[in-house]
Amino acid sequence: MTSVFQNILNFIVYKPARAFFDFSAPNKIKVSKTRLGLWDVFQIVIVFLFLYFLGRYNFVLFHILVELISVVIAVGIFIVAWNSRRFLDSNFLLIVGIAYLFIGATDFMHIISQHPELSLIGNFNDNLSQQLRITGRLLEAITFVLALLMINRKPVAENVFLTYLSVFSFLMFSIFSWKIFPDALAANSSYTIFKKFADYAIMLTLVAALVLMHKRKNKFEAGTVQLLSLSILFQVLSVALHTPYNGIYTATNVLGHSFRFVSFFFLYKAVIQNGLMYPYKTIFRNLVRKHRELKIARDNLENKVKERTAELHEANLMLKKDKEHLIESYRYMGVNNRKISILLDLHRNSLRRNKNGIVHYVLTTVLNFSRAGACYLHFYDTELRTLHLISAINLSPQQKKIIRTVAVKSSKFLQKVTKKPALIEGECKNHRIVVFDLNGQFKYFMFIPLMGGGKLLGTIFLGFKDKKTMNTNDDLDFFDLFSLHAAQALRNVKALK
Repeated sequence: MTSVFQNILNFIVYKPARAFFDFSAPNKIKVSKTRLGLWDVFQIVIVFLFLYFLGRYNFVLFHILVELISVVIAVGIFIVAWNSRRFLDSNFLLIVGIAYLFIGATDFMHIISQHPELSLIGNFNDNLSQQLRITGRLLEAITFVLALLMINRKPVAENVFLTYLSVFSFLMFSIFSWKIFPDALAANSSYTIFKKFADYAIMLTLVAALVLMHKRKNKFEAGTVQLLSLSILFQVLSVALHTPYNGIYTATNVLGHSFRFVSFFFLYKAVIQNGLMYPYKTIFRNLVRKHRELKIARDNLENKVKERTAELHEANLMLKKDKEHLIESYRYMGVNNRKISILLDLHRNSLRRNKNGIVHYVLTTVLNFSRAGACYLHFYDTELRTLHLISAINLSPQQKKIIRTVAVKSSKFLQKVTKKPALIEGECKNHRIVVFDLNGQFKYFMFIPLMGGGKLLGTIFLGFKDKKTMNTNDDLDFFDLFSLHAAQALRNVKALK
């Protein structure tokens, strides 16, 4: 319980004090417009001093002025709450606003009952005035607690009005007609036990309202909570100063009424001024909060959509890459299957001992797989060191005649490859293969040696007119392997000796 009161004091006293009087770092404090400012404090101090000295000089004028200002503010609170009831989303303001019409009416009758010169109510006595004062303060204290307890409910404004009208009527009848309301003043003009207990009950109820206000501060704008808390606090001080009876014209009584004026000043700031100048922070607070929450939810949704879109885009790219890799894998597997199929077919055909069929199969396979423009097969005579044409594809008879028999000594390239046989590819002019490229017929070539028993048995020459049709490294590895199987197949059918 102690920590609760410390938090309340910190919120309504220490923080405002720091905000008002810390001139050393004005830019560090950002006070909401609905909070108190230094000018408000200055106004309160000046008016408070004026009222105090007025009360010490002319109590009747002071009392009428303070109470009338309180009545006007109470009626003003009712006007704001009642005329905005159809779109008011603050249940607290609705209940408090309606209640203050009847609180103001009670205070008004308290004024005219205490001053016989106004001659509005007969049978004037101080007891009647105190009964009306207690009635007003009890209505006020209970209203604050009731409004805070029902802050999450949505009462019907007309029902609230009828309820308060019924309670007000009962209290007025009990005071003026039925005479059943307990006396506040004894015959010797001292306060009765009922009056003292009533004041203590009012103070305890207001303190309970202050605690509830602190617990439900998230239901209000921060500046509104501060103003209402200060109003309740000064109301408690006012009742506390009225509890002991020291006479009407004493400083204690003047201070009590002055504190009541300060309490209504804070109430005016919280409800009337802020309700008219900053309705979005008071009357429409929940609507603004919901709008803000919807905006945050919309922004969060947009961010999630953007994040999800980015994730989907990234996943799409990954799927696309996976698809490309899968297609490439299938293509690679297809090519490898084709290569294996070629080697198996070559082996099966070699078992048939069909020389022309094997020669034709070797040349067409190499030509189709390499996408060359032409290819021709030579047998290598190690004794004469000459290459003899066995067969060729895509060559004219005149071209076949040129390469029918080629002496190794006629070309440094042939001397090199017959000495150290190896698969070679490249540009024809760089290797000076004048005879094999048919005098410039091809720009690029591939030379495939056919080996057997560690010796060169023959060659396959591929001619390319365009570099785009040249083969990859995987194809070159295949041709290395194919040359071994082709050489063996050609030897089996006596195409190569």
